[in-house]
Amino acid sequence: MSCSGDTMVICEEGVITVADCRAAGLVCVESADEQGRCAGAGEPCDEEEVGRECDGDMLTGCMGGRMGEIDCSEVIRDWTCGPATTTLGCVVPGDECWAYPLLGSSIEEDCDGDGDIITCLDGTIITMSCTDYGLGPCTDLGTAARCTPVE
Repeated sequence: MSCSGDTMVICEEGVITVADCRAAGLVCVESADEQGRCAGAGEPCDEEEVGRECDGDMLTGCMGGRMGEIDCSEVIRDWTCGPATTTLGCVVPGDECWAYPLLGSSIEEDCDGDGDIITCLDGTIITMSCTDYGLGPCTDLGTAARCTPVE
């Protein structure tokens, strides 16, 4: 991992991934061993000694070894600050379900009969109109469902 400005560049197994730290209100910093990471823009801190706090959607505290502040609702619409694995972080507002790219979903996505898709979005089970997004009707793929392209 390295930094190119405030963009973190990760190369693993021949695949390059980039993350714009600024999108979360952070900066990219490189440590003495030239490892890049997204971190707060403030003073250096020790994450073991300085915790994180939530105030509504705002997450403040030690992030990546520097003090920082993130408005979770600005990073991803409708997200908020709350418990995330072993610390506080930006989290989805619901807890009915989970869905991750390439990993699938905790629910069996489905089509509702009107061409709409029943899926998991931000921890909440929703019905989404494919046509509202300029797509064709929903198609059932077994445990997943997708909107079809418009022909």
